[in-house]
Amino acid sequence: MTEDGRDVIYGVVHDCHKEPICDAVVKLIEVVCECGKEEHRPVSHTFTDKDGEFVFGPLCPNRTYEVEIWVNQVKHVKICAKCNTKGDCLKGVKMDCDCKEDCHRPELPCGK
Repeated sequence: MTEDGRDVIYGVVHDCHKEPICDAVVKLIEVVCECGKEEHRPVSHTFTDKDGEFVFGPLCPNRTYEVEIWVNQVKHVKICAKCNTKGDCLKGVKMDCDCKEDCHRPELPCGK
């Protein structure tokens, strides 16, 4: 097989005893700055396997993603994804927004 250069978010969910958690819900959300506010757009979700592992990809270049892990309580982790390749990638779904103005906050990749 040839090397795959696409970027992904990979992780392992475990409990306080370092035991893997099977079937935890893991949601991928794109964080976009648009219309003068920060929007959280759902992208995809998955479940952890028997080893507590999950993966999302391929990821879009220069985007910010948030991962939500649901077990007994919600935990949020913000992850910046830097991608070196171009082409098809996972994108958030715009839920609703009436204005066309992008914001100019440098810490977010404002909808580009």
